[in-house]
Amino acid sequence: MFGEALRDLQVVFQDWQRRAKARPQAAIWGAVLVVGLLLAYGRVLIDWANVGLHMARWHHILLAPIAAGAAWLIVYRRGAPAEEQVRPAWFAGGVCFLVALLFRVAEAAVNDPNQAYDGVTFGGLSIVATVCGLMLWLQGWQRLKRFSWAVGLLVFAVPLFGTLVAAVALPLQHVSAKGTEVVCRVLGLDVTRQGYVLNLGTTFEAQVVDQCSGMDSLFAVLLVGTWIAGSGRLSLVHKAGMLLLLPPVTILANVLRLVIMMVCADLFGSEVAMSFFHELSDLVLFLVMVSAMLAARAYLERPRGGPMDGGTSAEGTQPDALEWVWSTSGPQPASAEQPGPRRF
Repeated sequence: MFGEALRDLQVVFQDWQRRAKARPQAAIWGAVLVVGLLLAYGRVLIDWANVGLHMARWHHILLAPIAAGAAWLIVYRRGAPAEEQVRPAWFAGGVCFLVALLFRVAEAAVNDPNQAYDGVTFGGLSIVATVCGLMLWLQGWQRLKRFSWAVGLLVFAVPLFGTLVAAVALPLQHVSAKGTEVVCRVLGLDVTRQGYVLNLGTTFEAQVVDQCSGMDSLFAVLLVGTWIAGSGRLSLVHKAGMLLLLPPVTILANVLRLVIMMVCADLFGSEVAMSFFHELSDLVLFLVMVSAMLAARAYLERPRGGPMDGGTSAEGTQPDALEWVWSTSGPQPASAEQPGPRRF
């Protein structure tokens, strides 16, 4: 998979090199634009990296630009549909630039040290609005629609506001604590609950804080799930179904994680439950969720008939070899011609 990705990236760079030689003035203006964006948002990017590195809840935001870049590469290599037309939407692009400017003003107005990363949120939203504005200003709605998957993944690089996180975490804490109590009682464990505190007899006590509510896993799972669903050859209904199922499934998986921790405490003691199992449970939960999403996508992508007897793809159409992405194992093109993008 990674070898094919690197080869696709090499093809894209070669394509850009040919375009730059054909239109050197456009290449120079493009380089100036990139440098200008880096200068305008340099401090925002530094603050964003600090939040991703030093706050455990937002570690996943460092992966979001990588996922967005990979999504852009996949869409680019698929090529533009024949009916797509480049029609710059200057008014809509200007509105996006205005929104980006307002977000920068809001970023500068954040002075509360307890909500320091809210400024990073405003700055990140400004970057997303600027990207949308540039695509609309230069190429129009159809191009933005085609690359909407990559832009949507870029949104996951923006940390949520602290007040919004708290508002979502409280209900998740209640659901996780209540669900764990119910399941443990069904299993015959002597578990009682007082608010967000679970007691296993008199030997073990666990408090379901916001980090244990499943929210941290939910953010990361939504990011990876969006990439997995978008990279597959699925219908829009299947993609939406996968994404809509992610939050409840993540919550149920978190309840199962807490139940296993209570069982572990009952069998092996509180020290084992809170040290070894508690440290590894988040990683195991994430890996299980990712594996389940990959399996679900593979099931939905399966041909409805055999590939030798005219089977169809999950979208009900004959599979196009040039449109299969790295994650699939579709047939290879019979022609020796380079299957590069038709146009960008």
